[in-house]
Amino acid sequence: MKYYHFLNKDFKDDLGLHQYAPLTTNALQIDIKSGSWNGKVEAIRTGDVSKVQNFFIKSGTVVALKRQYIISQGHAYIDIDMIYPFPNSKWRNIYNGSWTGWKLVFGDVDMNSKLLDKSKII
Repeated sequence: MKYYHFLNKDFKDDLGLHQYAPLTTNALQIDIKSGSWNGKVEAIRTGDVSKVQNFFIKSGTVVALKRQYIISQGHAYIDIDMIYPFPNSKWRNIYNGSWTGWKLVFGDVDMNSKLLDKSKII
């Protein structure tokens, strides 16, 4: 990144973490029965996001962190901390017997962006 020194510390920490997190190709992959992946951090980083399943961005480059939290059997949620293209936004999908759909928890995002697959956002 050409202007890396201008980024704030929290952003640099996230960026550093995503470099070492294992890659995922499915934004909703979760092991809810065993709970063995509780709190697991994975990275979504690709130049072609169409290769990532169950994701709310349909095209272009994406860099994000994925965390999954298993509350109990049948109840869990996944957080996506976006680094690019919508920096500092957090998205969440809740599992309560089935997935409820991606929701923007916080951050500034142009919901009319052509990058978003609005069929996956509730």
